Order: sequence, then structure tokens, then C-alpha cells
Amino acid sequence: MLRRVTDTVAGRGHVVLVEGEPGIGKTALVRAACAAAAKQGCQVFLGAGTSSPKALPLVPLLDALDVSDASLDPDRAAVVRPAAR
Repeated sequence: MLRRVTDTVAGRGHVVLVEGEPGIGKTALVRAACAAAAKQGCQVFLGAGTSSPKALPLVPLLDALDVSDASLDPDRAAVVRPAAR
């Protein structure tokens, strides 16, 4: 995975799917890759999914990008506000 970080820094992006049984270290692996990317100057966004059947599919992405009505960035907070009519 660290090679993918190096490639991304060089301008060659990738998608990495991390899957496996609970407790085998997926989160630790992803956190290590994120730390390596940040150390190399990348802006890192991290979100996490859930196995809940009621989960909304975009929530991890919105969490990673700090898109919420409580965001300190007014543009990000505006994304979740109802549109004016």
C-alpha cells in the first residue's frame, strides 16, 4: 500500500480496497498509509463505513470531508443545508 502512496505523490492515483475479517489490522494498515501520505505532503481525508443495514452509503465520504452543519468551513456546512426556495 505504501507504494500506492508514493505513486499518488508522483501524480499517479490509485484506488485501494482493503477488506478482511474483523481484527486482522485493516484499520492499522489504512492509518499507516494515511500517515505516510500526510508525511509526503498529501492532504488526507479518512472516513469509515459501518455494517449497519440502515447506514447511508455516502456518510463515510461526508465524514471524511467534514461535510456537516457543524463544519467550520461555511461551504462544507452549506452542502447539508436545505436549499432555499
